Amino acid sequence: MSDPVRDAESCRKCGGEIRGEACGRCGLRKGAMASWVARNDEEASPSAVAGWAKVQQHWTDDAAHEAFMAVIASDRAFAWASRQYRAAAGEREGDPRPAAMQARLTKMAEAVVFSSASRKPPERRPYRAALLVLLIGALLLGAGAIYAKMSSATAPRAPRGTGGPSLLVPEAEPRPPRR
Repeated sequence: MSDPVRDAESCRKCGGEIRGEACGRCGLRKGAMASWVARNDEEASPSAVAGWAKVQQHWTDDAAHEAFMAVIASDRAFAWASRQYRAAAGEREGDPRPAAMQARLTKMAEAVVFSSASRKPPERRPYRAALLVLLIGALLLGAGAIYAKMSSATAPRAPRGTGGPSLLVPEAEPRPPRR
């Protein structure tokens, strides 16, 4: 029977712990790890690979790390460089440089993403002007109706039942009787 602690390895993709057949963090299977490593190595440009080799030779030289970061920024190979520093962190335990460089790579990648993101187009409201005109028209009609009601309520009227003159029908002269 296999012991899970002894079977634990680190994933070449994310650095997570592999127990059994796959990585517990990213899910990469052990059988696919070799092909993933080959694709990962093909992902990097020759200048990035040469820069990484120079960094490994001159690990304590900040200028080598800065030159490598410039190459990575121009190639936009942030993920590949981060994986290289993650592997270096495993080899150089206690060295704060790999973690600091990974954090810097993350910030550089975020800056590229945010600077190239497009703005959301403004929301279109095609009938906004027509709706405004209708609303103003309805308000004017309402105001006119209220004014008409109030002006007719305050107009002088003849008392009821007095048979005063009608405003709508003019008084007609009596007709002679028909024969």
